[in-house]
Amino acid sequence: MQEEPWGHGTVVELATGFEVLTGLTAGLWGIVGLALATYGPILHQQGSPALLAYYIGDAKWLPRLAGAGLSPFTIIFLVVMFLCAVGIGTGAYQHSRHRIRAGLVLLWLCSVIFLVGMAICDLSIVVSILLSGPLALASAIAGSVAELWSGKADNRK
Repeated sequence: MQEEPWGHGTVVELATGFEVLTGLTAGLWGIVGLALATYGPILHQQGSPALLAYYIGDAKWLPRLAGAGLSPFTIIFLVVMFLCAVGIGTGAYQHSRHRIRAGLVLLWLCSVIFLVGMAICDLSIVVSILLSGPLALASAIAGSVAELWSGKADNRK
């Protein structure tokens, strides 16, 4: 039987399980949300130019972000957000399953960039990726708890 990479009791096991679950979910939700924001209908914000807009009830929707013409800044922004979503899932997996500390650094870095990106982006993108930011942050915190707790267990031996 193969020994688990952490193996320091239930706190670390729970934290790493939570880290990988929330990290992979955040990454997957971020990728799907960005695809939906790019190719699905998007909510039109008040005060922004109305391009190809139509109404559904009281909400004003655009057919798709990609169809409205993407600026180079928007393309770069979407690529960075996509890479962060992939990095969140990769970092969580690498840290929780293989005990690679660089995975935790990648998880934190991508989570912070992703949250900053959510703070500055359009409402339609935030709605599409709304759960990814908090899940990524929860995953990074759980990874840090696992790292700290396993360090305490290593020091006790």
